[in-house]
Amino acid sequence: MRNASLGCRQDIDLRLLIPALFVFATTGSPAASTPELPVIDTIEQWCGGLAKDLKSVDRKRCLLRPWQIDTRSNGQIIIPHFQWGEEKGRRIIIMGGIHGDEISAISLVFRWIDFLENVSLDSELRKMRFLFLPLLNPDGYWSKPRTRTNLMAVDLNRNFETKSWREEAIKYWVSKTKKDKRRYPGHEPASETETQYFQKVIADFKPEIIISVHAPYGILDHDGKLEFPKNLRSPLPVKTLGSFPGSLGRYAGIDRKIPVITVELTEARQMPGSKAVEDLLTFVLNSKAEGMQSVVR
Repeated sequence: MRNASLGCRQDIDLRLLIPALFVFATTGSPAASTPELPVIDTIEQWCGGLAKDLKSVDRKRCLLRPWQIDTRSNGQIIIPHFQWGEEKGRRIIIMGGIHGDEISAISLVFRWIDFLENVSLDSELRKMRFLFLPLLNPDGYWSKPRTRTNLMAVDLNRNFETKSWREEAIKYWVSKTKKDKRRYPGHEPASETETQYFQKVIADFKPEIIISVHAPYGILDHDGKLEFPKNLRSPLPVKTLGSFPGSLGRYAGIDRKIPVITVELTEARQMPGSKAVEDLLTFVLNSKAEGMQSVVR
């Protein structure tokens, strides 16, 4: 996996090595011009940049969290994550910002972090082990204008190394999306630094459930064997869409039997109210994967 040095900036900014125009003639992939991206090398720059744009991010609280940095994006922006809760508790990944223009998804992850940090010391939630990754696609987020795709014009949620990617991904993109540039899966499975990194996170952390936050379809979906709670009302309509070649749902939920809950907020730029935020987290955490009890009791 590509992994740039994280201690200091390299002598040559790798962004300058990315061509201003690239076209994969064999697949008819979309051409993309390389946007200018800000220099974001430190947690101070990362928290400060997010807090400037998103009301959900408190800069001081953000800086106090035990962020870890294992990799950078294609555009050399850091991709922080941190873990919270009991080391041996049930393991849950919460990830947002796989599409850079779905900013409410990033905000929701931060609101959930705020909520969990404030639960009582005897809460069952503290007996779980969370891994939070609020922004997987920083290049799309910090591009002007923001983009669904990453710096290389690839939809990261079509780039995961699913079992039949080579047979299906490009064919699906051409026939079903009519070569929609926003949904280009890349020229190879897991061709993107960000995709490679999240696949490694899954392998290392070994989650029981993955929660992926999106917008703006206003539904709850899931891939893999999982039951939503019957004794609670869902804040969003439950609708099964099915998985796509190269999607996280197929990669983890279908191929690896790790259930993936996809939270689709109703607005890409606007957050739901505080109670809805808490109710949504409670609902998804009471979902039950095959062979496990509800995670919140």
